[in-house]
Amino acid sequence: MTSTCLPGTTFLKAISAGYEVRSSRYSMHYFTPKRCASTSKIMYHDKEKALRAADQSLVERGARLWVYRCQYCGTWHLTSREPGSYARVPLNQQLKPHSRKKGYKPRR
Repeated sequence: MTSTCLPGTTFLKAISAGYEVRSSRYSMHYFTPKRCASTSKIMYHDKEKALRAADQSLVERGARLWVYRCQYCGTWHLTSREPGSYARVPLNQQLKPHSRKKGYKPRR
C-alpha cells in the first residue's frame, strides 16, 4: 500500500501501516559542520572535541591528525602536518622579490 503519510501520525506508525513517507518532516537530517571563513577547515569549539575527531580519524581512516588553535577564528582545527615539521623563517631572512630586468644582480 503506497500513499502519502497521514498528518499527525508518527514515523513508525506510518511505516508499519505501509504508508510511503514523503514529508520532509520524516527525512534524515545530516549534520553540516561550520567551517572557518579563512581556512575552510571544520571548526571545533573546544580542544577535547577536536582531539576526539582526530582519534576517530585515526581509527576509521588510519590518518594521523594533530590539533591546533586557529589564529583567524580562535576555534580548534585539525591538520595533517606534524607540529614542528615546518620551520618559520625570520622576517629578515625571507626571500626578496627578484627583478626580471636583464643584468640584475640581487644584493646580498
